[in-house]
This record gives sequence, C-alpha cells and structure tokens, in this order.
Amino acid sequence: MDINVRIFNPDHFPVLLEYDRICGIFVEQERVAPDRLARLAESAHEAGKSLYVSLPYIWNAEVEKTLGRQISAIIGAGVDGYLIRNIDELGLLSDRNAPGKKILDAGLYTWNSLAAKELSLLGADVFTAPYELTEKELDERSLSKTELIIYGSYPLMVSSNCLRLTGGKCVREKDPYGTYRLKDRKNVTFNAVNCCKYCYNIIFNSVPVWLLDEPGIKKAESLGFSFTTESRLEIRNILSSFFSGDTAPKRPITRGHYKKGTE
Repeated sequence: MDINVRIFNPDHFPVLLEYDRICGIFVEQERVAPDRLARLAESAHEAGKSLYVSLPYIWNAEVEKTLGRQISAIIGAGVDGYLIRNIDELGLLSDRNAPGKKILDAGLYTWNSLAAKELSLLGADVFTAPYELTEKELDERSLSKTELIIYGSYPLMVSSNCLRLTGGKCVREKDPYGTYRLKDRKNVTFNAVNCCKYCYNIIFNSVPVWLLDEPGIKKAESLGFSFTTESRLEIRNILSSFFSGDTAPKRPITRGHYKKGTE
C-alpha cells in the first residue's frame, strides 16, 4: 500500500524525506517556482520517492495565463504527476500531452463507479475518495485506483472573493501565504489560508479528520496525509505515531463523514 503526503508549505519537504515508507510527496504549484520544483523532484527521486505538483483549487483568468505560460517548465521539471483540482486543469494537461499520473482531488467527485469511469475517459489515472462517503459507501463504490485521505483538515470553502481584501487590506506583498483565523457565531475557530498568487482563500475545518486507527483504511490502494497549517513538529509527531502503530488520536479530531455520511 502506498502512503503519500500532501503539504502546503514547501519548506516542510525535507521532513518527509526522513520516512522511508512515504512513497509520494505533493507540493503546491503556487508556492514552488519551476526551477525549485526541479530541485525538489531530484531530491525526491534520490530518496526513492515520487514528486507530484498540486494545481490551484480555482480556474480563473490569472490561473489560465500563469499555468499556460509555465506548464512547459513544470512538465520539464521532472515531476511524476499532478494533483488536479478542477476539470480545466485536466483539459490543459491533456492538451499539452503532459506525462505522469493525473490524480484527481476530492473536489472532482467520483461519487460512484460511473463517475470514475467517465473521468477516466477524460484522462484521470487516480482519484481521491470523496470526503462525503461513508466506509460502507466507499466499499460499494470500490477503492480501486483511489487514494483515501486519512489525516487532514478538509477545505470547507474556497473563496475567490479575498477575505482579507474584503476586510479592507490586501496582504499580497507582505503575507501572500499567511494563515489567519475566523470565528463563527458558535465561537468555533477556523484556519484560513491566503493564496495570493491567484487571489483566493481556503477556509479549513476547525479540526482535522483522523482515520489512522480505522481498520477499513487497509482496503484503499493508497493512503494520504494532508498537512496545511501544521508545524514541522506536528507533522513529525503524526507521521511517527502512524508508522509506529500508535494511531489513537491525542487531540480534538473528527471522523468526517466516514461513519455518519451525509444522508
């Protein structure tokens, strides 16, 4: 079974090289220039790992222009594939005959086997299991060619209306990848991350999904960790606990929809 890790902060990349059992590392395209991406790919390959580039959540004029200009350099960086977050990105990669795996994120829904079949015809190689499905529903759908995220704060909202700018202050020059906190009417705090290169924000759930101790995860072809606002120490603690078999949660967590579903 493959174990892959997705990171928002590319400075955390060296931490993942410490773990032999990690097979693939995903880094954010927005935060890694093509020349640095090539260096990361080389380091990953030297460590016996694959490197994937995670494409933006949204597709707008700026994304289309920037990716269109950089895609040849990204392909030439020697990455092993792409995490695709919208259908336009899949089309761009297909038009450019980009080599490597085309991995769909959870937002490109493969709710059932028919949806997976249709997206396979469009060029998808691997899927991320939809966050909304229960263990039973995932069994019925099948986890073939599917990665199951067993740790991570799921994105609750992707906003192309910048929350910082709406609040009266653009931080693009000073804090383009900053994290800030939002509090709802129930006094629950959520982390929000700037994605200033393409002018959007991501609001993440207040607590991470934790499935490390669920026996059903062994049915998946690959397991994924998604680290967003965690520190290096937190990343090490979570990965080390998992690899040592100490999988009981030690902090507030959620099981997401894995048990209770959406219906």
